[in-house]
Amino acid sequence: IALNYWNSRTHKFGRLSIITVINTAVTALGQIGLSFRPNAGAGELILGSIIGIFCATSLLTFRVWSEDSVFIMNNVKWAKIHDGIIRYKKFPLLNTWSNLINSFSWQLPTFMLTRFFSTTVTGYYNLGTRVMRVPMSLLGGAIAKAQYPRLAQAKHKGKLTQMVEKTVQMLIAYSMFPMLILTLVGEESFIVLFGRKWAEAGFYTQILSLWTLFWFISSPISRVLDILEKQYLLLRINIIVFITRLASLWIGGIMAQPRLAILLFAISGILAYGYYSLVIIRVSGVPLLNVLKFLGKYFLIFLPFGLVLGVLKWISIAPWVLLLIAIIFLLS
Repeated sequence: IALNYWNSRTHKFGRLSIITVINTAVTALGQIGLSFRPNAGAGELILGSIIGIFCATSLLTFRVWSEDSVFIMNNVKWAKIHDGIIRYKKFPLLNTWSNLINSFSWQLPTFMLTRFFSTTVTGYYNLGTRVMRVPMSLLGGAIAKAQYPRLAQAKHKGKLTQMVEKTVQMLIAYSMFPMLILTLVGEESFIVLFGRKWAEAGFYTQILSLWTLFWFISSPISRVLDILEKQYLLLRINIIVFITRLASLWIGGIMAQPRLAILLFAISGILAYGYYSLVIIRVSGVPLLNVLKFLGKYFLIFLPFGLVLGVLKWISIAPWVLLLIAIIFLLS
């Protein structure tokens, strides 16, 4: 993680992308190769992941040391390390708990949906969220890595407000149109891509798409709270996310309604991540009205496309035709 931050700080994003690819490739090859061993099990999957991380970290360490070793040796002083530990002690004290709660929150739906319903419902949820989150995570992660050092520099130059507003607008521009389209044609998309038996997963995707939109907007700019040393706000928000997720899934579970559980989960996520975004916007000094105007602008751009898709869906046009039209709209 420290090496990733160093390369982000020095704007070596291409290197980070290559290392990510190497990590993924080595992990996959290692897991496949180890799976041929007699009595292979979960241990081989873990070992494959360790091999991938080791190779990626070793390569990254070599590149950083070969380029920046002189700078590092000349600037690393025990007195500065001590002062840094004292000043930034809130990072490990608060962020450790915040990250732990966040990890629990992401695993919560799998455990609770399986507990109250079945592995089938859990599978629908996992497939639906994976189709949305994987590309959005890759895009959001790339934006976060690129913007983090720029946001830090903007803070020191007194231009953090402008940089955060620009980043939020970029995130809305990238995500709003595809997520709104998925809200309308998610079920049809899954029928075409995975078969009719996965239609329920597509329906879950439609419910969760707006939640994904708010999550995507808030995630890359969340580092603003670290830059401003307001880790307590991040911890508070992660606690809110965990509690609302737990409550929504529990209510849907005791009422034996999986769709209700997913709907309440999505609503709680929209409210929680919407609040998260508002907190970041407020502490950054960005006028909320500017963000709302930008949201409204992109919604109005989407509106005629959405009405066409809504009418076509209402008249029960073939799923593949609806998906094709949606793709054309998305690319236009």
